[in-house]
Amino acid sequence: MTHIALVLGNGFDLDLGLPTKYSDFANPKNKEWNDFLNMTGTIIKQCFRTEFVDHMQQAREHELWFDIEKEICCFAEKHRNLSQEQIGLIRYQFETLVEQLRLYICRVAVPKNKKDKSLAESLLRKLNSVQHPVAVYTYNYTDCFKICGIVKEDNVKVHYIHGSLSYNMTLGCRANDRSKENLQLDFMYKPTIDLQNDNLRQNLTQATEVIIFGHSLNDMDFCYFKDFFDAVERGNHICKHLTLICKDTKSQEQLMGNIMKHVSIERVAEHIEVDFILTDLWSCNDLLALKAYEDLCNRIS
Repeated sequence: MTHIALVLGNGFDLDLGLPTKYSDFANPKNKEWNDFLNMTGTIIKQCFRTEFVDHMQQAREHELWFDIEKEICCFAEKHRNLSQEQIGLIRYQFETLVEQLRLYICRVAVPKNKKDKSLAESLLRKLNSVQHPVAVYTYNYTDCFKICGIVKEDNVKVHYIHGSLSYNMTLGCRANDRSKENLQLDFMYKPTIDLQNDNLRQNLTQATEVIIFGHSLNDMDFCYFKDFFDAVERGNHICKHLTLICKDTKSQEQLMGNIMKHVSIERVAEHIEVDFILTDLWSCNDLLALKAYEDLCNRIS
């Protein structure tokens, strides 16, 4: 029996047309970003100013690609031996950042901002029509089914890796060496034990069809995919096909580079079929992209 595992990264929401990049949020024109800067600044000036707001603001001004989680990690690594007062103020600023990000995404991740046509919505509708078990693991906070106006079928199960806009939204970083985490700022780190990620590991190794859409498989998250790729590389797996969906050739090269840091993509391809589908080409009716997507739809039907 076919078991389908779909992993969603922010590229999925972007393909829907939603402005959900961290750099979209941290735009000086956005009320939520300015509320983060101004709300925390007003209160902190009354007592003691920490560097967290300044750090995020300066990073936004100097980084072409602004990654909030990367900057959180950078801040936590640099700020140690803090007083309890400093820790309390940093926590307040951090929690304000999380809340303002949540409010921003709630405002922009709505049906009216969705594109009329996208591969993301097409795939979601296709998966919702199949009879096989479908496990969706999303690293996004958004309800993609609701945004697309889809009533989810019972055989489709959605798991929010970092929580959702309505429940337990988690923002933070994960140190490569957990022994070097700054325990004074432990609230800035993602938990070591994560039930959803444990379920993801298990489901990937049990799925016959794995689809990864819009996730870069970066160093921070690759640990959750390592068991799957290791099993495939050894030939110890039941997966028959891996489909990697990303925006364009640049993102494809980045994705390939991230995978090849950990496993041999050539050895993986010896054991399962690996396909890339580029959403930009699909949107332009590129024949090869259309054929690759048609083949995917036929396999999961």
